Amino acid sequence: MSVWKNREKVYLLDMINKIGVIPVSYYPDDISDECSDKVRALIDTLLSEKSDTESMNESYSGLVFVQRRDTVLALAELLRHHPLTKDVFKFGCLLGASDSSYRHSFLDITRFMLKVSQQDTLNDFKIGEMTVIISTAVAEEGIDIQACGSVIRWDPPPNMASWAQSRGRARRKRSTYTVFFQRGGPEQDNVSKWLKLEQEMVTLYNDPSRDFFIADEFGADSDDDDEVLEFRVPSTGALLTLHSAVSHLSHFCAVIPTSAHADNRPLYDIDPREFTEGWHSFDNRSEQSLSPCSGPFGSTVTLPRSLPLPNREFSTERIYRNKKSAHRHAAFMAYKALYDAELLNEHLLPITSVTEPHLQEEVKEMLKDVEQREGFASVSLQINPWTPQDGAARCWYTHELVIDGLPPLILFNMSRPILLPNDEGPTLFRSGQAPISTRLHFIESIGLSDARIEQARQYTKMLFWCINSSRMSWDKDDFPYLVLPKETDNHWAERRRAWLSKFNTDTGISKDNQYFANAETFGKEFAYPTDLTMVRNGFRFARSYRFVGWRFTPLSEEEENSLRKYYSRFEDLEIVYPLLEARPLPPRSNFLIHTSTPDIKRKPASEGRNTLLLPRISAITLLSQSESEYALLLPSILRSFACSITVSSLRDKLFTSTPLYDIPDSLLLTAMTAPVSGEPSNYQRLETLGDTVLKFVAGIQLLAEYPLWHEGYLSRKKDHAVANVRLAKENINKTLFHWIVRDRMLGKKWKPDYIVPDVTAKTETQATIPIDRKNNEKKGKKEQELSTKVLADVVESLIGAAYLHGGFDLGYHCARYFDMGLKWKPLPRRIESLLARMEMEDEYPSQLQVVERILGYTFERKSLLIEALTHASYEQNAHTPSYERMEFLGDSVLDMVVTDFLYHAPGKNYSPGHIHLRKSAVVNAHILAYICLASSTPADATMPGISSDGTIALLPETHDIFLWQCLLHSSPAILEDQRKTATRYKHRRDDIQKALMEGKLFPWADLIRLQAPKFFSDMIESLIGAVFLDCSGNIDVARSVMTNLGILPILDRIVRDDVDVLHPVSRLSLWASKHGKDLDYRYEKEKGKVSCIIFVDDKEECRITETYNGRASQEEVRFMAAEHAIKLFRLRDVDVNYSLLKKRRLSKKKKATQSKALVDVQM
Repeated sequence: MSVWKNREKVYLLDMINKIGVIPVSYYPDDISDECSDKVRALIDTLLSEKSDTESMNESYSGLVFVQRRDTVLALAELLRHHPLTKDVFKFGCLLGASDSSYRHSFLDITRFMLKVSQQDTLNDFKIGEMTVIISTAVAEEGIDIQACGSVIRWDPPPNMASWAQSRGRARRKRSTYTVFFQRGGPEQDNVSKWLKLEQEMVTLYNDPSRDFFIADEFGADSDDDDEVLEFRVPSTGALLTLHSAVSHLSHFCAVIPTSAHADNRPLYDIDPREFTEGWHSFDNRSEQSLSPCSGPFGSTVTLPRSLPLPNREFSTERIYRNKKSAHRHAAFMAYKALYDAELLNEHLLPITSVTEPHLQEEVKEMLKDVEQREGFASVSLQINPWTPQDGAARCWYTHELVIDGLPPLILFNMSRPILLPNDEGPTLFRSGQAPISTRLHFIESIGLSDARIEQARQYTKMLFWCINSSRMSWDKDDFPYLVLPKETDNHWAERRRAWLSKFNTDTGISKDNQYFANAETFGKEFAYPTDLTMVRNGFRFARSYRFVGWRFTPLSEEEENSLRKYYSRFEDLEIVYPLLEARPLPPRSNFLIHTSTPDIKRKPASEGRNTLLLPRISAITLLSQSESEYALLLPSILRSFACSITVSSLRDKLFTSTPLYDIPDSLLLTAMTAPVSGEPSNYQRLETLGDTVLKFVAGIQLLAEYPLWHEGYLSRKKDHAVANVRLAKENINKTLFHWIVRDRMLGKKWKPDYIVPDVTAKTETQATIPIDRKNNEKKGKKEQELSTKVLADVVESLIGAAYLHGGFDLGYHCARYFDMGLKWKPLPRRIESLLARMEMEDEYPSQLQVVERILGYTFERKSLLIEALTHASYEQNAHTPSYERMEFLGDSVLDMVVTDFLYHAPGKNYSPGHIHLRKSAVVNAHILAYICLASSTPADATMPGISSDGTIALLPETHDIFLWQCLLHSSPAILEDQRKTATRYKHRRDDIQKALMEGKLFPWADLIRLQAPKFFSDMIESLIGAVFLDCSGNIDVARSVMTNLGILPILDRIVRDDVDVLHPVSRLSLWASKHGKDLDYRYEKEKGKVSCIIFVDDKEECRITETYNGRASQEEVRFMAAEHAIKLFRLRDVDVNYSLLKKRRLSKKKKATQSKALVDVQM
């Protein structure tokens, strides 16, 4: 058109302007009435084919071929709006993609009327977003389009080639091929002729005479071998023969973990080949070239790429009489090589237990325990930190104890000096008051007969007896710890105690009441003093109260009724004034627990209501203000000191000659404290961190120790090494259980310790409880049943504490200390040995540079990157193993980085359950597949083309290369999966990205709808593993790459904005559990659809139906149903009250082991 003159252009424009465009009616009745008979026949055919297909529980897809491009557009537009098809089918168009000026006129405006590109249309058709494509001949051949269940020719094919090509698109089982033609016209004769030709081709193809005799590889030849070849294992007598080698090798390959679209079967190639190259050409159709070889034969067997062997091909010479013998010798050679590589046990079988042979039976028993998960072990009781470990006291250790706001005390103990960092003791928390700080400074050791000891013993007995007399024996005062005021100046108490002593002597009152005075007698004697501190509603077994005052004013009617009800056991109660007014002591007496932020101005709840007592049957406790505070606070302080002594003893007994000796007391104490103890901090968070560190360092040890093991062996060995039962046994072997702080301080039932245990006091009110079984409460029991999980958790928490204090080096030393049946070497040495095995490549695939740009990291050892990209189906570069081992490493690196991030999240202090929730959100296969699909880099795509001035020039252009496109594979199925998944990603990319960057809810459902195969997420993990190994184990470099990929930014946003990551199915289960509902998911499949129905208490509440495309779509519809039910039940507020919801569940069930409660609720 560039050569047209201006007047020609003006003339054409004038003609176009004169055209009158008549609007098309889109009313359903107009469309139906004005359709031709042929259109009606097409609609009937489409509806009939769809109904038949769905009746067989399959999804429908169809192709409609037409000749003219304008017919494609018109037919598609009509069918999209026809009332019988618009809501039933999703239509797409294909017009071809040629821009040749010889093929298209410049006036052909149909080329520019499609809004969706050809490739997008094909991709949508593959994933089911479009169900019917209307196409020109472009879809007959030359483009990648899947087989259809229905092919319809709107226009008859012009020739036999077109017939066969379009007919070939109907390749599904039970597919149909429909041709529209005029009855009696020339097209009918052509159809009959082509049907006849097609039948002749099928007959020729099925003619047995065209087949040559090809002997079966393992069946048709003679079964006699020229030699007897055997291999016997001396230790077990296991025998490998030529006859058993093939079956053994097949079994070994069958138990290797399989990857998607990878065949693990051994591949046999006969030498020479069955037929020479080019045997099928007409030039080589001589009788000699078509005759099969009669021998001699050789064989080559190739083992799966997932085996990281230096050589996976084993060949024999051409010396065997038949193919069977050649294959057997090759299999024998390969299986013997597997034994030499220690991939078989001494019974010539795959390593089922993945342990040393002599431990096979033990491991079997361990596996039983692992399956049970809740085993128990009989262990001796927790050490008593207050008694000397050798049982012989040699001196008393004296300390100055300062409690904020009180006069200092001298603390005596017999076991060991209490040395606290910076002399800082525990902080105490009392309701409605500011925190109380304490300090403890070691002074000196003194002799057992020091003059102050007896005085301290009596003073200590007085403090304890006044509060805890019901749980003590008066004659027992051999306490292992004693206190004494540093300065004695207590005239208040001395005069009153002297009076009480004389009064008790004169009246014959028992000595165990020598600190309690009858309130009526005491009040009269001392003129009802108001400086009292505590009173009791009786004597020894009575309840203690705080003194408020004397009540001289008469009671109201309501107060009198309340008092008479309180003393209902007395008939004709006489109320004599004054009365005692008292307040109950705080319900919580373990003041180490910080239950809430203190509000000094707010009064405690217990102060809101006072109690009235009758003085004549009540008692005054003769303690001064400071002594009362000592009596209340000392149990908590002594508890803290006991824990400190416990960890000091642990350090001296077990860790003296190890690097673990330097772990600070605070970390060590946290690591050794079980949740059931009720202490302010316990091992749960450290156990979560230590579990990850242990798996990380153990994985590296195994990867280096067994360089020829495939990922299946490595995973099973690691699982055995870090199993709870194994860790529990290591705990017992090291006697670590002695120092686990597992007794619980019950303040209301607290009683002092004795050097010789008290057997006369009431035993039903013990101050501590065992953590597992009730039968441990028997008097004098020297052992208790301790959960194997607790034993294992303590080992992991110690590893976590070591890692926090000394990084991976100290974490490694801690793991090595517990052995776990592994061969331990420092991590740098292990990584060096792994790198030493890497071989240099002569040539590198071109996509390596693309991957490096995406990762933001340049590999020094390209072979690591090649291995990380190599799928098990890849048929080139035979010596490079597939990525499974790198994935094994990358999985642990990913877990390590994410867990460390969450553990140290500023201001969060996540519980193990919350760490697990957020970690699961960013390490699951769905989000990693999304990362793989989203990771790309721009590439120059400059190509010659026609410029704006009509000349040929280089037209600058860029396009994105995605990470998933760099996978090295040789599988058409993988290619198809990649394209389908990329299409689904394109549809959902914006929604997922917006949710990840701005949303309040994690996009679980959208990620599931990607239906990404596992190899997408495997790529991310294997690349992370390769990076970590290439940088010599620098975790910061791996962390940087994870940032570049977008993993850590997603995690950071989840933490920063407190994104709700609760799984939709888990959210629904949480709701059902909270309300006591029975929740059930049921599936129905019919007419190519899958439905997920949610039943609540056997009543259908929600139903979602989608097209069935296999297991992935079933999981997708389950998510959609859960999401719909959440909206239906209005459960979105669960994310706001989630913590409160968990607390309610815990308080209702009152679980003994709170370490599991959070995870149970969430999962």
